[in-house]
Amino acid sequence: MLKVQDLKKYYLVKKWPDEAKTIRALDGVSFHLPVGKTLGVVGESGCGKSTLARTLLHLETPTSGAILWENQSIAEIGENNYRKNIQMIFQDPYNSLNPRKRAIDIVCAPLQVNTNLSKQEIVDRALELLLKVGIAPSEAYKYPHMYSGGQRQRLGIARALILGPKAVICDEPVSALDVSIQAQVLNLLLDLQETLGLSYIFISHDLGVVSHVSDDIMVMYLGKAVEQGPKEELMRAPMHPYTRALWASSPSMDRPKAKEALALGELPSPMNPPSGCSYHKRCPYAEPMCREKAPELLPHGKTLVACHFTDKLKQNF
Repeated sequence: MLKVQDLKKYYLVKKWPDEAKTIRALDGVSFHLPVGKTLGVVGESGCGKSTLARTLLHLETPTSGAILWENQSIAEIGENNYRKNIQMIFQDPYNSLNPRKRAIDIVCAPLQVNTNLSKQEIVDRALELLLKVGIAPSEAYKYPHMYSGGQRQRLGIARALILGPKAVICDEPVSALDVSIQAQVLNLLLDLQETLGLSYIFISHDLGVVSHVSDDIMVMYLGKAVEQGPKEELMRAPMHPYTRALWASSPSMDRPKAKEALALGELPSPMNPPSGCSYHKRCPYAEPMCREKAPELLPHGKTLVACHFTDKLKQNF
């Protein structure tokens, strides 16, 4: 349904009048999102996840690469038609809603702009969807500040779904919620996916949350995919040291602590990325070759991995 091919997004930042730096926020990302499936995108803050979301929505124009919807480019199907098919649930349910509008008005607005339905038809459809996400009609005429955090995120979900999209980008939709509420919202998203046949791109820094909802997972680091493949395979035996660091850092009572659990240092600046493999300064397995040559994303079993020493790491897992 959605195909992304070698997607790149670069920003030119002027540090001084005569000096400029290029930030490679996305540097050649490719994936395929089938109908009714979920692609989890995981990585630290600054790895390019949110830039990917904005670029997929065409809020940011790609520097290069292709975004294909049902094998057609955005130019061929038209930007308005494309955006009706792909919507977004934002991370912050506090700041992503207009505090001056009631819930019913927030959900009705996309229908008022994009359809020729009568006022009553629009209200009826909005109330039906709000009920489906867990907001009763009697609660639909409140302002956002009158709801709890979980209810606000349910309202954001309703707004994203009101035009009947086929794909939804979930940009850390539960990170701002209490743990008990996170489970409710995640289960709601899974129920809606099954009922409506939705495809999700689920973005998070938490590999545990991503593994709960995803069919496939893509691990990003400094704008690139370093590992991607089926959830079961990637969680059973992650092959990239960075994936292992994320995996080992997830809370577990019975999982042995791996040497990758604490990645050394902080994420490098995308304005001045390391030479060769972008992860080599933090990798416990790095060798001189890693500083000189960037690894390609190549097949290893059922997954794709960008590491020079995948076979060696497989033996040590």
